[in-house]
Amino acid sequence: MGRVTIYLDIVFVVNFGINFLFSYLILNLFNERVNMFRIITSSIFAGIMMISMLFDIVIYNLFKIFGGLVLTYLGLGMNRFLIKASIFYILQFSLTGIVQSFGIRDLYLIIGIIIIIVLIIILSFRKKCIYPRHLQYNVSVTLKKEATILRAFLDTGNNVSYNNIPVIFIDGKYNCQMNVYGTIEVKTVNSISIMNCYKPEKFILFNKKRKIEMDVLIAFTNLEKPFECLLNYNLL
Repeated sequence: MGRVTIYLDIVFVVNFGINFLFSYLILNLFNERVNMFRIITSSIFAGIMMISMLFDIVIYNLFKIFGGLVLTYLGLGMNRFLIKASIFYILQFSLTGIVQSFGIRDLYLIIGIIIIIVLIIILSFRKKCIYPRHLQYNVSVTLKKEATILRAFLDTGNNVSYNNIPVIFIDGKYNCQMNVYGTIEVKTVNSISIMNCYKPEKFILFNKKRKIEMDVLIAFTNLEKPFECLLNYNLL
């Protein structure tokens, strides 16, 4: 039989990169915050796991069946765990089929992974640059006796008010059953929308070392990451 040479460093790099890309893709698919520490930890474990699978058939079979579940837990957490794990396995099997069908070599796969990771880093950096730091704040919103800390952005185009009370916009995932305080008219480039607004029990804006309690109304809408709240320009 011919001798097969396996380069462990290549095995590690390839599996690290594949797990990193899959985890990043799934988190963005569910519009969740990307925790780089968790993704990198999971990807390191993926590389180590693949190397260990080469030396023991029992470990190989265990990780082949349950490895995706472990990597999903480490990199993506328990929120929607089964759905994320299923998508992870589908991506893994799809990539395996593509590599085998087209006979892609490890070197080309590594180059492709590096290019994609670099593009992801560049896009993430550009997103951060779009939003000036001096317009970013943390706020606390209390709804139904539960206070939630949100990452907010001061929207210079938001001047909406109701009965002279400024209206802020919060991501729809925080919507809960509340009594409607009133209705507002929101003008966009293409249309005019009528939205309900609500009165939070408490709203606090953190400005440097100060905590400023403010009188606001909230409306729920779908917001793009990384912010979960759009502040009213008249607040500051």
